[in-house]
Amino acid sequence: MRGPGGRSVVQRRENSGDNLSIAISVVVSMDQVPQVIIDKVQEDPIPDVDIDSKVGIQNQSALVRHGPTAVEDDLERLTVDSTYNQSTVSDLYNATPRSTPEPESGTDSEDCVSREGNPQSPVEDISPSLGQLSLRTKSIRDDFRDEPLPLMPYFDKGFQKALKAAASLPVTITDQLSRCALVHNPRSDLYKLYESAKVLQDFENPASRSIGIVGDSATGKSSLINSMLDEPNLAHKGDQGSAVTSFVTEYRHRSSHHKEPFTIEVEYLDGDEIKEQLHELLYSYRQLFKPDLKKETSAEEYRRLERESEVALCTLQSIFPQQQEVSPSYLQDTGTDAFERISVRLECLARSLTWPIGAREGKWVSTAADAVDCHEQMAFFMDTGLWPLIKIARVYLSAPVLKSGVILADLPGYRDINLARVKAAERYLISCDEVFVVARINRVVSDRSVHDIVREQMGCSLEKRKNINIVCTHAEEIDITQAEKKYCNQLKTIDAQRSKKAKASVAIARRRSVDAFQVAQMKQKYLFISARNTDIETRLRAVYAGLSGNHDINVFCVANKDYQGDPEQSPDAHAIAVEGSGIPDLRRFCHSIVAEAQFRAADHYIEVQIKGLIQSLQVWLTAADGQDPLPVLPADCMKDSRTRLVANIYGFHYELWNYEELQLEAPMRNSRPLFDKAAIEASEFWTNYHWASYAAFVRNNGTHTTPAQGSKRWNAELLAGMNDVMAGKWEAFEDEVERSAGVLLKAITKELHQLTSLLQEANVPPLLIQTIKTREYDIRYLLEQEAATLLRNLSVVKQDATSDHITSYMVSLMIPTYRACSAQHGFGTEARMHDIMARRMAQRDIFTSIRNLVVAAWKKHSNTILKNLTAHVETMCDAIEGEMTFVKCAEEEALRCNPEDLERIRMLIDTAGDALEDLERDAEPAREQARNWAELCDMFPD
Repeated sequence: MRGPGGRSVVQRRENSGDNLSIAISVVVSMDQVPQVIIDKVQEDPIPDVDIDSKVGIQNQSALVRHGPTAVEDDLERLTVDSTYNQSTVSDLYNATPRSTPEPESGTDSEDCVSREGNPQSPVEDISPSLGQLSLRTKSIRDDFRDEPLPLMPYFDKGFQKALKAAASLPVTITDQLSRCALVHNPRSDLYKLYESAKVLQDFENPASRSIGIVGDSATGKSSLINSMLDEPNLAHKGDQGSAVTSFVTEYRHRSSHHKEPFTIEVEYLDGDEIKEQLHELLYSYRQLFKPDLKKETSAEEYRRLERESEVALCTLQSIFPQQQEVSPSYLQDTGTDAFERISVRLECLARSLTWPIGAREGKWVSTAADAVDCHEQMAFFMDTGLWPLIKIARVYLSAPVLKSGVILADLPGYRDINLARVKAAERYLISCDEVFVVARINRVVSDRSVHDIVREQMGCSLEKRKNINIVCTHAEEIDITQAEKKYCNQLKTIDAQRSKKAKASVAIARRRSVDAFQVAQMKQKYLFISARNTDIETRLRAVYAGLSGNHDINVFCVANKDYQGDPEQSPDAHAIAVEGSGIPDLRRFCHSIVAEAQFRAADHYIEVQIKGLIQSLQVWLTAADGQDPLPVLPADCMKDSRTRLVANIYGFHYELWNYEELQLEAPMRNSRPLFDKAAIEASEFWTNYHWASYAAFVRNNGTHTTPAQGSKRWNAELLAGMNDVMAGKWEAFEDEVERSAGVLLKAITKELHQLTSLLQEANVPPLLIQTIKTREYDIRYLLEQEAATLLRNLSVVKQDATSDHITSYMVSLMIPTYRACSAQHGFGTEARMHDIMARRMAQRDIFTSIRNLVVAAWKKHSNTILKNLTAHVETMCDAIEGEMTFVKCAEEEALRCNPEDLERIRMLIDTAGDALEDLERDAEPAREQARNWAELCDMFPD
């Protein structure tokens, strides 16, 4: 779609707690690109590079959602206008203060004079406008502080200003209250208000979204993360294509309680997880030594098994470096129950492992002064061989891309040789809000791994998920001669005259100066990179059109090396390379992922929490002042309201349990014979396979490709009968959860309105009525958040029950059978494999187990929301009750002894109230924009 002025509008949707999908826009326009970059790229005689289609910004077109003309017309009406207060990273409320630039020591003054004295140098003409981008006087970190953020309500400059002002109010309130004598009495109500203000003074936006970054080794995954964080030495990079991401590593925003620049948390596997890890390593190693394995495997598969076996042995020996018994001869033992005996011995050895000093309760925490120190501390686990026993590592740092609540997760290779590691990566991916699939740009279109990851994320039911993105790395690698032939002569996507002009400009610039030559080269390079990237994007969309539904899959092309730059590169050329690298645009996309959730949380902080604190102080002052005493309220009115509110929550919980029984449990129980029959028929069809193909499928847990059978997914075939019946049931149940949450919200609102009416009849001050209204907004927000969390958890349960990913219920139930089949060898192997599979299917308990797992997961998640909602309601009732009974005799006596405290609090409330009004005005344009997008979403929900 196009917004005003022809700007591309990138529309994202997120399910908010009130069951409304809010459409958010990311507007990609010329005003998002620093003017100095535009000046450089469009400067004559060097030819223009089309800003809207160069490597980074052209990728945003992959996100454009094409809709009916009516939608475009409404976008013209509702999208942001030219006066929208677009902010940069430096405008964020939690932005790190700018560093003070220092002049570079040893500056060659003669060189400066020489440049000024060269009237023909194109660098001279633009150098005044490049002062703020010069790498010689300004750090890279300060450079990207000027990166424009998405044109979305949360990033409105006025809203960020309001948020910063709101966060300062509790600090002022805390400081002033601390001077009151009464606040030091823990039994006083003023002390409680003081403690509430202390909680609010360190605002950390709780909204976050996780991005799982996955890709094979040597794809540039770690370099991509380093570039996004602008920390070139942080994430581990492999040598010669070796995989170094051995466990899930999260990169999170450093909050106020993290005192050092970097904080590292390493969480170890628990006992059961260590047991599974050792079991999988032993299995991977021993697979290679199955008799006659070479005869029943292809050369390619045998090489893979060799590699798996070798790495498994190295991993086991790195875990137990001093144990001589962990040797090939011992691990290859073929005696009776050898596998079980060796597994038990390895488990025993694991219990005697020595963990790093400072590790407590399965977690090790450390800090680092810089990225290099952090990198070295993380490398410690690799060097000591403990990395296979790490569940997850978290690194907290201050990187602008993380300040908006983004969590970047570096995941083990999706084709990791260790099943336990694959499970860890896939389990994390399922819960991610976004997935970045990383591949080299020169092979991404035909890369089988990319296709497999995208397909796995869709599941066997091919659900149309919108959160899969493909990131093409090494975009800086291009052969200009070959690109000219392809894009000028064959595809004609670049005008031949433009290409000639670019080539001539390079020749002219070479005679002028080194800087001019580098700028001309960079412009010429990105002219062809842009065309190549557009071509790749188009081809990828065509390849994955069937898997992404009606929405184009998101494609980004990034040039990590160009982003990092070359020490010999001029600042002007590097500035073009940075913007052209696609990294700034990828960071903007990351910000857009979490913007809607961050806006709702921040607006709740301003509109409910800060306002509620000031209102509570006003109620306290009214009561303490004694000028407008609260009337006597009806007996037990708050107690009765509390009882009814809690009863509504239990009714909500009971209703969901009933509907789960009706829509999920009962159909799965009643239709189980049909599910069993369909699964048995599918398994019987497999017996038509050649025995070698059959053996290959069981070795690969049912998902494999052979020349004879092509690509097959046995677990999906086993699930097909159930999914045909249950597809509509799952959708109906999800709809019922949303509907029931809405009913509960209405019931709570009704009860609070009844309480308000009761208080109004008792002639309570209007101020107390306002505080109850604020509490109503608070509980509405909390209910929406809990309902959204429940729906996300339900979505994961649905995927586990209906899909065939490696951690799904079906695959987990079938792996023992596949491995029992795979263990067969010698004469009669085919018959024994068929018999093992037939006996497993004849048990007819697979779908009963799936049903039980669904019920158990649902019970866990529904009980969690019951517990959380009850706690929220109890907290709200306690607050209202406290405000209704403010100021006891002890406080009245204290106030008579300290009249100056009363005056101080009165002045504080007046000042805070005025400040709140001012920041509300600053925030209103962003709120209006959010309401407009909500209106558009209501009009066009699809």
